Amino acid sequence: MDLSKFNPRYVVRAITQRRPYIVVYCIYVLGEWYVQPSDRTEQSQLSKAEFQARYCLESDCPPKIKALFEGVPSFSQWRRGLTSRGGK
Repeated sequence: MDLSKFNPRYVVRAITQRRPYIVVYCIYVLGEWYVQPSDRTEQSQLSKAEFQARYCLESDCPPKIKALFEGVPSFSQWRRGLTSRGGK
């Protein structure tokens, strides 16, 4: 499932719960989370339980962890960057 095809309004950011912290873009579709790291193109599909064990949604993070999202483009910005470079 290609995340770049989704409406950016529905794709959210999350961060790994353990170091090294990695920001990912993700969307919940039909009972599964689709996850794509912001610095790579490969994607993974996780059950709800697997996702909750590995990631924390940006909206659920405490302020100090939310600061780690600074400098990481929103999904809309990231997707525009892909299309302008001739990506997906």
